[in-house]
Amino acid sequence: MNLNKPREVVGSARAKCSRWNTYRRAYTGSPDWPVILHLRKKMFLRAATTACLHLAHGIVLDVGTGPGRLPLLLAEQAPNLTCIGIDIEEVLLRDAVRDARQNQGHDRISFLKADACALPFQDQSFDAVISMFSLHLWSYQDKAVAELRRVLKDEGLAVVMVGRRYVCHRKFWTLDYVTKDSAKSMKVLLHDAGFGDVEITYFEYGAMQIVGQK
Repeated sequence: MNLNKPREVVGSARAKCSRWNTYRRAYTGSPDWPVILHLRKKMFLRAATTACLHLAHGIVLDVGTGPGRLPLLLAEQAPNLTCIGIDIEEVLLRDAVRDARQNQGHDRISFLKADACALPFQDQSFDAVISMFSLHLWSYQDKAVAELRRVLKDEGLAVVMVGRRYVCHRKFWTLDYVTKDSAKSMKVLLHDAGFGDVEITYFEYGAMQIVGQK
């Protein structure tokens, strides 16, 4: 599978400025960012493990892939899986493409600019759909979750990971917001979109994994 190269931002200074501003919006720009990366990588590993446990082979869609960390992990852990990562930010996708080219499984990874609320794929295209810490960025969550289900094959899995807003005394920001009502609201969100069984699992640092089966 060939890597899709997002449109370049014209001019080196403009490109650097665009990358900086995008990462500031998408992440934190915090001096504690190395610690946040460590925590997020642990969650990425959990999502990759979940996908590998349920799929011996097939095609996985990563919604809100950012710089493509999850597809890289899947390529390393599951040699029979193919992964497509989508994001709305070209700057992040450009970094994802660059890093994927250095990965042994690059022929099984591709990236595409797309909106979670209007996925450019046919019905029943994927064996699994994963979203890591991007739910809060979707303009219309109900429409996006319905799109996840639409592109899933029958009995396919949707794996959505969210986390509480702050970790360690309101210092580390993991981007999604888990409250005491989150599990209930997430189940309602997936059930309303047509998912059958919905399983909630809690992890340390306040992270919550939601798995829905079509």
